[in-house]
Amino acid sequence: MIYKSRKEAMTAGFHKTPQRGICTENGKVVSIAISKDCYPDVEQADGSILYIAEGGFDTGVQIADQQFNSYNGAFTENLKTGDLIRVLLKVAEHDFKGLENLYRVTSVEVLVIEGFKRIQIRLCPSGKIENRAIFSVDTAPCALLI
Repeated sequence: MIYKSRKEAMTAGFHKTPQRGICTENGKVVSIAISKDCYPDVEQADGSILYIAEGGFDTGVQIADQQFNSYNGAFTENLKTGDLIRVLLKVAEHDFKGLENLYRVTSVEVLVIEGFKRIQIRLCPSGKIENRAIFSVDTAPCALLI
């Protein structure tokens, strides 16, 4: 599904926050918005996503350590529970695509890159969305690229 703005995605209930990249409910992440012009998120060949937590970046450059705030820390709850996450991907200046796969957290790591702490989350595809409901879930682990 293509949304003409984050507001449209919010109104549709796909990503319920107009500005934050991480949307949480009850201490767990329910959706994320990826905008590669702000953070160096990377889609992998196996279909997984390396997602960089929020904070510490200014126009794509890391300038401070990232912290385990209530949003970044919520990824650890998803890792424990296996709860799935919706992904909203910026595809054009104002257009966002709601990916049809749901993703699960398979790792949360703290790395030091160029002197700054960076929280990196690996998300693997684990199901499909149809009318905002899960209709299939894949519980097999995705390949881990190091």
